[in-house]
Amino acid sequence: MTRPWTEEYDELLKKEWYKGTIIPKIAVICKRTEIAISARVHLLRLGRRVTQGGRKNIQGSAGFAGLKKRNCLMCSIKFQTEWKQQWVCNPCRGTSLWRSSDNRV
Repeated sequence: MTRPWTEEYDELLKKEWYKGTIIPKIAVICKRTEIAISARVHLLRLGRRVTQGGRKNIQGSAGFAGLKKRNCLMCSIKFQTEWKQQWVCNPCRGTSLWRSSDNRV
């Protein structure tokens, strides 16, 4: 039987994810399976992150100097970019309007 995700576990998952913790370790911390962690990361649209041995984590890294907060071109809400040319926030990128549009940014 599966346990529902609580806001507390979602916040814990986000914190560990952006800290660069590997999925097996997050699974132990959150008391979930690795598959459950991967599925939740996808569902929450946490985006790419960097693990040990790769680029540094986005937050507080000089290697990501081009990343900044921008206003989404679809909803106008300010969001933190994940790559230099990102102009549409992740929630808007998940909408059917974005997926079906021929005029993508």
